[in-house]
Amino acid sequence: MSKYVSGGREDRHRPDGYAGSSPAPTQPHVLPCPRCGSDEIAYGFGGPPYSASVECYGDDCRAALIDFRSEAGAIRRWNSGEWNARIREDDDGFLVAELESGYALR
Repeated sequence: MSKYVSGGREDRHRPDGYAGSSPAPTQPHVLPCPRCGSDEIAYGFGGPPYSASVECYGDDCRAALIDFRSEAGAIRRWNSGEWNARIREDDDGFLVAELESGYALR
């Protein structure tokens, strides 16, 4: 995926040939944690397995929402008060998302 920088050199690499400045990307509005109310929230898309997540880093909370479709869908579900996983550290120091269904993603 290409990164476009407003007014920068990367603009000329756009596939449509547009040489002007790109509009600044807007950040999605993510509400505080539905479990503890903390505003220490992180979100993004990564993998494998490829998934979007919204995670709370509030004291001892570590609630998360894992969505295998899109980052926008994960944020929308989180903002509606849903969460479906808890983040914990395993014995080897890796972060693991334990889904309510019983599966764990490492």
